Amino acid sequence: MAERGPYAARAGGDYAGMVIISIDASTSCTGYAVFDGDKLTAHGKIKPHGDDWRDRIMDETMALADLFRQYNPAVVISEDVPLK
Repeated sequence: MAERGPYAARAGGDYAGMVIISIDASTSCTGYAVFDGDKLTAHGKIKPHGDDWRDRIMDETMALADLFRQYNPAVVISEDVPLK
């Protein structure tokens, strides 16, 4: 799969000094990893509350917003999920 976006040219390149957040999203539990350059600095999971998927997505959205405010990433990487 071809990379898109402003940082595509950096694929395999130098990320020194850049904060990167990688996300593995799901409506039941979302995992994340935070890197400073090539060093893993934090990781965890967001376990949303609620029975309705819309409530869980809102819960995860707020938690991700907090994560982005805390680390101020230059790059966010997420898996490409095929939709039916």
